[in-house]
Amino acid sequence: MGRFFFFYSFLCFVLLISECFSSSFEHHLCSPTEASALLQFKQNMSGEYFSFLCDGASFPKTESWNESRDCCTWYGVTCDLLNGHVIGLDLSCSQLFGTFHPNSSLFQLHHLHTLNLAYNNFNYSSIPHNIGQLTNLRHLNLSESGFDGQIPTEISYLSNLVSLDLSYGDELQLDERTFETMLHNFTNLELLSLGDIFSAIPVSIHPNSSLFQLHHLHTLNIYNSYFNSSSSIPHNIGQLRNLRHLKLYGFDGKIPTEISYLSNLVSLLLSPPFEYELQLDERTFEAMLQNFTNLEILSLSEVNISSPNISSSLTELDISYTGISGSIPDSIGTLKSLNILILRRCQLSGSIPESIDNLTQITRLDLSFNHFTGHIPSTISKWKHLTCLDLSDNSFSGEIPDVFSNLQELRTLYLDHNNFIGPFPASILNLTHLEYLGMSSNSLSGPLPSNPSMLQKLFQLDLSCNSLNGTIPSWVFSLPLLPSLSLQHNRFRGLADKVIKTNPTLKELHLSNNQLSGSFPQSLVNLTNLETLGISSNNITIDEGMNITFLSLSSLFLSSCQLKAFPHFLRNVKKLVYLDISNNKIRGQIPNWFSGMRWDSLQFLNLSHNSLTGHLPQFHYYNIQYLDLKFNSLQVVIGYSCGLVVGTVMWSLMFKYRKPKWFVDQLFGTFHPNSSLFQLHHLHTLNLAYNDFNYSSFPHNIGQLTNLRHLNLSDAYFSGKIPTEISYLSNLVSLDLSYSYGLELDERTFETMLHNFTNMELLSLSSVNISAPIPVNISSSLRYLDLTAMNLLGVLPESFFLLPNSLETLKLSWNYLLKGVVPKTHPSNTLLMELDISGTGISGELPDSIGTFSSLNILNLQQCQFSGSIPDSIGNLTQITELDLSNNHFTGHIPSTISKLKHLTTFHLSDNSFSGEIPDVYSNLKELRYLDLSDNSFSGEIPDVYSNLKELRYLDLSDNSFSGEIPDVFSNFQELRYLDLSSNRFIGPFPASILSLTHLEFLGLLSNSLSGPLPSKTSMLQKLSGLYLSDNSLNGTIPSWVFNLPLLTRLFLNHNQFSGLADEIKTNPVLELLYLNNNQLSGSFPQSLVNLTNLETLDLSSNNLTIDEGMNITFPSLERLHLSSCELKDFPHFLRNVKTLRYLDITNNKIRGQIPNWFSGMSDSSHVPQQLESEEEGESYFFSGFTWESVVIGYSFGLVVGTVMWSLMFKYRKPKWFVEFFDGLMPHKRRRPKKRELRDDGLNGRLGGPTCLCLILWTNKLHIYVYIKKLIKYIIMNLEIFVLNNITIDAGIQITFPSLEVLQFSCKLKDFSHLLRNVGFVNLSHNSLTGHLPKFHYHNVEYLDLKFNSLRATHTFRSLEEKFLHLKVSIFLCLP
Repeated sequence: MGRFFFFYSFLCFVLLISECFSSSFEHHLCSPTEASALLQFKQNMSGEYFSFLCDGASFPKTESWNESRDCCTWYGVTCDLLNGHVIGLDLSCSQLFGTFHPNSSLFQLHHLHTLNLAYNNFNYSSIPHNIGQLTNLRHLNLSESGFDGQIPTEISYLSNLVSLDLSYGDELQLDERTFETMLHNFTNLELLSLGDIFSAIPVSIHPNSSLFQLHHLHTLNIYNSYFNSSSSIPHNIGQLRNLRHLKLYGFDGKIPTEISYLSNLVSLLLSPPFEYELQLDERTFEAMLQNFTNLEILSLSEVNISSPNISSSLTELDISYTGISGSIPDSIGTLKSLNILILRRCQLSGSIPESIDNLTQITRLDLSFNHFTGHIPSTISKWKHLTCLDLSDNSFSGEIPDVFSNLQELRTLYLDHNNFIGPFPASILNLTHLEYLGMSSNSLSGPLPSNPSMLQKLFQLDLSCNSLNGTIPSWVFSLPLLPSLSLQHNRFRGLADKVIKTNPTLKELHLSNNQLSGSFPQSLVNLTNLETLGISSNNITIDEGMNITFLSLSSLFLSSCQLKAFPHFLRNVKKLVYLDISNNKIRGQIPNWFSGMRWDSLQFLNLSHNSLTGHLPQFHYYNIQYLDLKFNSLQVVIGYSCGLVVGTVMWSLMFKYRKPKWFVDQLFGTFHPNSSLFQLHHLHTLNLAYNDFNYSSFPHNIGQLTNLRHLNLSDAYFSGKIPTEISYLSNLVSLDLSYSYGLELDERTFETMLHNFTNMELLSLSSVNISAPIPVNISSSLRYLDLTAMNLLGVLPESFFLLPNSLETLKLSWNYLLKGVVPKTHPSNTLLMELDISGTGISGELPDSIGTFSSLNILNLQQCQFSGSIPDSIGNLTQITELDLSNNHFTGHIPSTISKLKHLTTFHLSDNSFSGEIPDVYSNLKELRYLDLSDNSFSGEIPDVYSNLKELRYLDLSDNSFSGEIPDVFSNFQELRYLDLSSNRFIGPFPASILSLTHLEFLGLLSNSLSGPLPSKTSMLQKLSGLYLSDNSLNGTIPSWVFNLPLLTRLFLNHNQFSGLADEIKTNPVLELLYLNNNQLSGSFPQSLVNLTNLETLDLSSNNLTIDEGMNITFPSLERLHLSSCELKDFPHFLRNVKTLRYLDITNNKIRGQIPNWFSGMSDSSHVPQQLESEEEGESYFFSGFTWESVVIGYSFGLVVGTVMWSLMFKYRKPKWFVEFFDGLMPHKRRRPKKRELRDDGLNGRLGGPTCLCLILWTNKLHIYVYIKKLIKYIIMNLEIFVLNNITIDAGIQITFPSLEVLQFSCKLKDFSHLLRNVGFVNLSHNSLTGHLPKFHYHNVEYLDLKFNSLRATHTFRSLEEKFLHLKVSIFLCLP
C-alpha cells in the first residue's frame, strides 16, 4: 500500500511539473501582474550608463524582457517555483539610466526578497518613500546607483533585512533619527555598508546606539559625521564579536582598546577625517596584534601610532606589508625587551629616532623597502646582539658609520639601494660571523681597504653600482666560502699585484663596467671552479699566446672591451653556455678552430658589432637558441640545406620568440622565384624575418606551401606586389608581412586573403602599401590585427568597431588619410586589450562608449583629431596600463575618474588644450612611471599628491602656466630619470630635494622665475647628463657640484643673475657645452674652467669679465667661444693655445688698436696648400671694376636694409613667409618639439624671432643673412644661412620667399678646401679696431664679421676678398 501511494504521489508531481512547463504558449509561471510591472519599469528607463565598478560585466539585462517569454526566464529575475511570484530582482550593472519614479511599478512586487539596483544611474532621483512597502526584502543594494536626497524613514520598515548596501551614494543623506530607527528594527542585519573613503553617507553614531545590538553583523562600513565630543570610535564596538570586515572613516580621537576584542576580523580599515587625528596607543596596538590572528588586511592610513608604553615584555613586533605610514616615534626606544622589529614594505618615512639605540637586546632589525631618510645613527654600535640589519631600498644618505667592530654577532647586513656616500667602512672586515653583505646601488667612493679580511664566513658580497675605485685587493678573491662576487659598475682600475690564491669556491665573478685596462688578468686562473665571468665594458685585451684554463666556465661576457681576435683560451673551455664578445675590434674571418668547437651546451652566442668578414662557417652548436651576428659583413648562401635544417629546427624557435635576435642579419642575397624552399610541401612554419633578401620580388610559388600555418616575412627586404597566390594558404593561422617597406598589396588580393583565411588569428601587415579603404569583413577568429602605416583611405565605418569577441589587439596607427569617428555604442563584451589608432584622421569627441573596453591594457589615440573633453567613462578602463591622448585638441579638465586606473604606468596628455588646476586624481596611481602633461594650459600650483608617485620615472609639466613655488618633495621620487618643469611661472628657490635624485638624467627648469642661490650641499645627481636652468633669476655663486657631475655633458645657466663661480672645480672630462652668458659674472676670466678638459662650446657673453694678458689657459677641444659684450680690452692671449676653434665671437668689447700679428697669423702651415696659378690674374680682374672706398658704413646699410626690408614689410604687412618658415619660434603656445630641438642642439636662452633681415646684392648673387637668437635649421634651396649673434646654421634646406628670387648657393668643395682650414666663424665687430686689415690664414672661414670698426681696406684685403668672392663666403665690413 505504501509503495502504491509513493508511486501515485510521484506521478502526480510529474504531471504537475509537466503541466507547468509543457508550453510557454499555454501559460507562464510568472504572475501577469508582476510581468506587467517589470515591463512598465523597463519602459521608464532610457539611455545607457556604464559604471567603472562593474569591471567589464555590464550589459543591458532588460533588453531580453518581452511579453512573449515567461518573466521568470528574464535576465535578473528570480521566481518562486511553487507560486510564480518574483522574489529576486538583480539589475546591477544593467546600464540603466533615467528617473526612478516615486510610484515605480517595482513596488508592486510585494514578494521580493532581493532587490539589487547597484551600478546604474537613476539621475539623482530620490529614494521613494514606497520602498517601505517591500516588507519581505532581505537584501537591498542601491550602491552607486545615482540616488540623491534624504533617505526616507520608511526604509526602516524593512525589518527582515539581512544586508543593506548604500555605498557610493555621493549625494544621499541619512538623518540621525532615521538611522537609529533602522538600526533598532534591523535585528537580523549581517551586512551594513554606507560608504567608502572616497564616497560615503555621513552618519552619527552615539555610544549607546542600537548598532551595537546587531550581534549577527559580520560586515560594517560607515562614515561618521558627528564631529563633537562623541566623534571618537565608541567603546561598544567591541560588542560586535562576529565582525569580520570593519571600515570606519571620519572618526578621530583615541581608538578604544575594545576594538581588540574583535578577534574574528579579517580586514580592518581606520582613517580620520581631513585635518583630524586618530590615535592608536601602545596597549591597544599590542592587544590588536595579539588577538587579530585572522587579519589579512590592515589599513591605518593617517593614524598616529604612538606607543610610548607598549609592554616591556614585548619581544617581537612584525607589522611588515601593512601599509602603515608616518615616522617611527621616539617612544620606540621604550621597547627595551624587543628582540625582533620588522617593518618591511610599509609606508614609513622620516629619520630613525635616536631613541632606537635603547633597543640593546635587538637581534633583528628590518626597515627595508620604506622611505626613510637621514643618517644611520652611530649608536647602533650598542646592539651587540644584532644578527641581522636590513636597511635596503630606502633613501638613507651620508656616510656609513664605521662602528661595526662591536657587532660581532652580525650575520646579515643589507644597505643596498640607498644614497650612502663616502668610503667603505673598514670595521666591517672584522665581522667574523658575517654571511651576507650587500651595499650595491649607492655612491660609495674610494678604494677598498687593503688590510686582510676576517670575513671567513661570507657567503654573498655585492658592492656593485657604486663609485669605488683603486685596485681590488686580493682578500676579496680569497674568501673561503664566497660563491658569488659582484663588483660591476664601479671605477676599479686593476687587480692586486699579489697572486690570487687558489679558490675552488668562487663560481661567479662580475667585474663589468669598470676601468680595468691592460692584458686579461691571468691571476684569475686560480679561480679554478669559476662558472660565470663578466668583464664587459673594460679596456681589456687578450694576448694571443695567453694560456688560461677555466674547466668549469659556462658563461663568459667580454663585450665592449678591446679584443682584436677571438680569445685563444676558449679552446680549453668545454662547457660553454653563454658567450658574448660583441662590440670589440675583431677583424677578418671567423677562425676554423672557433667554428669547429663542439660546444653542445652553447645556447647564447653574440658576435655582433665587430668587423667579421667572409662566409659564415658551419657551426656545431646544436642547442643554440640565440645567435647574433649583426653589424658585421658576413655572407650566407641560401639553399636547400639551409631551408631543410633551419626550416625544421630553428624556424619554430623564431616563431615562438617572434623577434629572434639570434638570426638577425644572418641571411643575405636574392630570393629566387623557384627557391628550393618551395619543395618543402609539408612545411607548417616558415619564418624568414629580419633578414636581407635584397628587395627580391615576393615569389608567386609561395602558394604551393598549402600546409603552412605560420608565415613570417617581417623586415626581410622583399619588394613588389604581393601575389594573389598567397590567398591559397587557407590554413594560415598567423601571417606577418610587417615592415616590408617595398611591398604592395592590391585591394582585390587583400579581400581574397581575408575571405580565405578563416582560421587566421594573427595578421600583421604594418607598412605594406595598399592605398585602399579599410576592409569591413574581419575574420571572427582574429586575435591580433595590425594594419599600421598601410596608407588606408576613406572613412572608417562605425560597423568596423563591431569587433569579433576574439580580437585582443587592433592597430590602425599612422594611416593619415583614414577618417571617421568612434561610434557612441558598440558591444560591451569585447576582449580587446590593445587599441592603437594614433596618427590617423579620426576625429570628433571621444564618446562614453570608450568605457566599455574594460579589458584594455593599452589605448593610444595620439596625434588624431579628437576634441572636446575626456569622458568620465574613461575610469571604467581599470585594467589599462598605457594611455596616450597626446597631440589632439582635447579641452576642459582631467576627469576625476582617472583615479580609478590603478594599474596605469604611462599617462600622456601633452600637446592639447587642457586648462585649470590639476585635480587630485593621481593619489591612487601607485604604478605610474611616465607622466607627460606638457604643452597645455594648466595653472595653479603643483599638487602635493605627486609625492605619492614613488615609481615615477618621467615627469614633464613644461610649457604650461603653473605658478607658485615648486614643492620640495622630490626626495620621494627616487626612480625619477627625467624632470622637466620649464616654461612655467614658478617662483621661489631651487628645490633642494632634487639633489637627492640619484637616477635623474635630465633636469629642465628653464624659463621660470626661480630666484635665490643654488644649494651648496653636495649633489647626488650622479647620472645627470643635461641641466637646464637658463632664463630665471637665480643668483649667488655657482657651487662646485654643478661642474663636477660625472656624466653631465650640457650645462645651461645663462640669463640668470649669478655673480661668481666656485673656486674649486674638479677635472671633468665629460662636460661639452657650458652657457654662462647674460649673468653678472665679474672680474677675471674664471681660470678654474680650465679643468673642464672636454669643453667644446663656452659662452660667457654679456658678463663683466676681463682676461689678464698673462693668463695661460688651454682648452684642447674648444670649437665655439663666445665672449661678446664683456669688458675685454685686448685679444685673449690664451687663444694661442686653442687649436680646434671654429667659431669665435668677441664683438662689442673695448678692444682697441691693431689686430695683433699672432692673431691674424694663427694657422698650421702644414695644412696650407700652394697658391693656384690663376690667383694673381683673378685678383687684378676683381679690382678693375670695384673699389672698397665707395662702401660707407651708414649709407650702404641704410640703402640695402631700408629699401628691401621696408618694401617687404609694406607689401606683406605681417610677413607670413617668416611665420611659416619659423613656425614654432614665436607661437601663441610654445610647442614641445621645438623645445627639444633646442636642447638637442645645445642652444641657450628663450625662443625668439628675428631682429633684423639683411639682403645683400653682391656681384649679382643674392645672399640672405638673418639675425636671430636661436639656431633653427631650414633649407632655402642650397643656401647656407649664417646667423649672427653666436650661432651658425650650416644645413641646406628649401624655403620659398613669395617675392624674392632665391639663387642657389654653391660651394666648390675642391676650391673651398685649398683656401680654408679649421676656423669657420670669426666675429670681430663692434670694437675699435684700426689700421690695415692683415692677411688672415683661416682656411676654413665661412663667416668673417668686421663691422663697426675703423679698419682700412688694402691690397691684402682685396686679395682676400677676391679669394672669397667665388666661394660666396660671408664678409661684413660695415653692415650693422
